[in-house]
Amino acid sequence: MAQNNGTRLKLLSDGTTLSDLIDVQMEVDGEMIEVTNKDSNSWAEFLPGKKTVTISGSCDTDSTSTLSGDDLFTRIAAGTSCAIQFYTALTGQVAYTMVGYYKKWSKKGGTEDRMVIEFQIQVTGQVTKTSTT
Repeated sequence: MAQNNGTRLKLLSDGTTLSDLIDVQMEVDGEMIEVTNKDSNSWAEFLPGKKTVTISGSCDTDSTSTLSGDDLFTRIAAGTSCAIQFYTALTGQVAYTMVGYYKKWSKKGGTEDRMVIEFQIQVTGQVTKTSTT
């Protein structure tokens, strides 16, 4: 079975690729509503509730690209929403499109180690799924 390489995961913010990604992930959390009642015979019963999507990752700080990790600080400080696309850079794969707000930004580095920026995006509203071309 062929393996997909994680370096193919891409993140676009307002149409611009966030470059020099070290890692990135999209997490979907589907909350459940408990509807257990006296007729449930001691078995818990649930229905699907709201869904929450968060994107997080990290990138190098020394990027000279058009959208770098330091630009994310400006976006979080402004508090404006941005169009996000999370996809695999292969034809025929799935792309997820959504709107979100940058909610976390941190810059860190160890002794004799590269500095990295960690970020988190809180998605608001529905996520749409399409195929990449």
